[in-house]
Amino acid sequence: MFSHFLPKDKKFFSQFNQMSKKIEEGAAAMVLLLNNFDKIETKAQEVKRIEHECDSITHETLNYLNTTFVTPFDHSDIYDLVSQMDDIMDYMETAANSIELFKLKVPSPDIKSMGELLRDASGVLTQAIACLDDHKNKQKILSHCNHIDSLEKEADRVFRKAIAGLFADKDNNKIRTIDVLKWKEVFESVEDAMDACKKVANTIESIILKSS
Repeated sequence: MFSHFLPKDKKFFSQFNQMSKKIEEGAAAMVLLLNNFDKIETKAQEVKRIEHECDSITHETLNYLNTTFVTPFDHSDIYDLVSQMDDIMDYMETAANSIELFKLKVPSPDIKSMGELLRDASGVLTQAIACLDDHKNKQKILSHCNHIDSLEKEADRVFRKAIAGLFADKDNNKIRTIDVLKWKEVFESVEDAMDACKKVANTIESIILKSS
């Protein structure tokens, strides 16, 4: 069962929850950015601020991990979980930086859809993380992980459609090659963030199954 979890030390779970909430906050900031490119600098700076806060939690958690003998589950699993959660925010920051640097003018419907899927996935991730320290929530956690997987697959579908559309527009001279490359980079960063959400879900699922 979940007996391998040692809930006497709540610090790890508290830090996991802090990170997941920062990711959810970052995804909400990304939706605001991706839905409207007005005030890009201000919106991008907000994403960067949240990423820096997430970095601080990551470093604190990993430092604590390195000095703690008794942990709620394997050291390697905690390291993977924290590092992968940090990756989500890193990819969001990369997307925000690209939008600011490239001075893109008008968001596409597909990038808006991907932002909303990322926001939804981060919200489900927060729910899954919140259940980690309760052994009675195994099935609920696995359900959350499956939901994240479904959202990632939908984002992958939108991503492929968007990239195909970019190159079709280039061939029809509706968009410049340089703009295709700019947009491709933004789409790839948001897709990377979604992939990172799925990796976190897979790690959580592995932790749960190991503890069964």
